[in-house]
Amino acid sequence: MKDVKNNSGAQRAPIGRLLLLAGAGVSLAIGLGAGLGLGGVLKAPLEIRSHPIDHGALMVFGFLGTVISLERAVAVRKSWAWIVPILGLSGSLAMLVGLGPIAGLAWLGAFGGLCGIYASIQRRAATTAILVQLVGAVAGACAVLQWLLSHTLSPALSFAAIFVIATIIGERMELARVAFSGAQAESSIAVLVLGAFAAAVIPHAGRLFGVVVLLLALRSVHIDVARRLIHAAGLPRYSAWCMLAGYGWLIAAACTWMLNGPYDLRVHMIFLGFVFSMIFAHAPTIATAITKRPLPYSPVLYIPLIVLHLSLALRVLSALLMLTPSWRVAISANVVAIAVFMACAISLSVIRGNTKEVRGATAAS
Repeated sequence: MKDVKNNSGAQRAPIGRLLLLAGAGVSLAIGLGAGLGLGGVLKAPLEIRSHPIDHGALMVFGFLGTVISLERAVAVRKSWAWIVPILGLSGSLAMLVGLGPIAGLAWLGAFGGLCGIYASIQRRAATTAILVQLVGAVAGACAVLQWLLSHTLSPALSFAAIFVIATIIGERMELARVAFSGAQAESSIAVLVLGAFAAAVIPHAGRLFGVVVLLLALRSVHIDVARRLIHAAGLPRYSAWCMLAGYGWLIAAACTWMLNGPYDLRVHMIFLGFVFSMIFAHAPTIATAITKRPLPYSPVLYIPLIVLHLSLALRVLSALLMLTPSWRVAISANVVAIAVFMACAISLSVIRGNTKEVRGATAAS
């Protein structure tokens, strides 16, 4: 999938990348819709109820798995690597037509391929960051296996959590080498990720898993440059707020795990609070790398960020106090926050991205 250039010399994303990204977006939209259905906010159409969509599996394996493997396929620059996001998207399509076992096999193949991508990158330039992400990919494959055996994400939650935690923190190690520099800092992260994986393997070790994740979160936030960038301006400050809020939810999730708290809280503290906050933080960097189009910063991006975290806090409080009406309002606001962010990102990329390309072409001429 080679890049093509327009008449002004600016690079355009290959159509294949855009199609895969759009497919992942469809998985996200349907996964969010299924979440609204689970929360009693929306009624699913009859054809959806006849073969229920696993909201958690579609979000974790279908959406996140596909986007992460797409970004890694771009980074590794190997033609065979494109089969990995294609498999991820194929799994989502199989899930949508009611072929759960086929979806699981496709996702299992995607995570196997993701492990191969990390191994290829590691052979080219060995780093602790890639090893951490490799552990995350292995955990993702384990999560898919458990999901296939049980037909629900609940038993696979620990491995699914390791997949996203190790991937995101590993990418932080890549993107912020200054913050995570030094053998001691990187080695401590790697040891804690391996410790979390070991705790996930041990039966009935949920509290131990929570302790290790808590230590991992505290260590990561301590050495992450985000603590200093909070005093900057523009995109660095926005990203820092996103990351620190994400780490806060990861710490809250770990504490909930230690106390054997409600499943719903653990899931959404990690996959909404931590994961989507980190997606908001890194979207300008990762989306630009995938699409070859700039995603400029704008203060408007704070709107979905604030809505996401306030609505998640309301969701947690409502669940603890068993307030069903406000809980459903919070679920709806969670979805609105993600939808508004995606709309802002697309608008900024198309409108302001075009403006920057025209300015660059004018300056070059």
